[in-house]
Amino acid sequence: IPRSVADSIDTDDLPKAVKPASAVLDEGELRRLLEEARSPSTRSKSRGYLSAYGAFYPAIAFAAYTGARRGEVLALRWVDLALETGTATIAHSLSETKSGLTFKEPKNGKSRTISISRALVSILRSHRATQAAEKLMMGSAYVEDGLVFARPDGSPIPPWNFGSAFRSLVMRAGVTRIRLHDLRDTHASLLAKAGVPIEVVSKRLGHSTIAITVDRYLVVYRERD
Repeated sequence: IPRSVADSIDTDDLPKAVKPASAVLDEGELRRLLEEARSPSTRSKSRGYLSAYGAFYPAIAFAAYTGARRGEVLALRWVDLALETGTATIAHSLSETKSGLTFKEPKNGKSRTISISRALVSILRSHRATQAAEKLMMGSAYVEDGLVFARPDGSPIPPWNFGSAFRSLVMRAGVTRIRLHDLRDTHASLLAKAGVPIEVVSKRLGHSTIAITVDRYLVVYRERD
């Protein structure tokens, strides 16, 4: 081919990327979602579904209270938490590859330390006790990897399975149909409605620049107007 036909294209005529519409929960819907997550159905318990794991509710709560990504939630270790001072460090992310589950750096390659509320600290303390009981019951079969949110045997929860369980949770709770990633939008929306500066929101979400936060989450600030 003697020349590239793309060279003759006027860049002003290129189609614009369509940004997905944000779907967020209000305060009432978020409370309903968390309450449903805290009370797994009898069927879930009898069949051993992920939504009946002791780690499921606190993992959903952590995502809602921090805006952390799915992989960041599932890669969190107890050493990353300082419950006494109320902080959490997002240092890793869990992803699924063809070779299996792997831990890597967060999306922008930088770890971040954020404040967590007293309500979330209480949830995590309670979960730590539940996990200790699971560890005692499993004995030598327990996989000691220090994960906060893990299967009953201590092994990592596959991100896809976690996302699937969340979709079922949304349907049971009867709230606005959202994806797990939309809890980040929900977190940003509720912070914005509370008057939290956008630079703080950007830091909590782990964006490399405030411009990314503005571009992605500007829609959630409209209610403030």
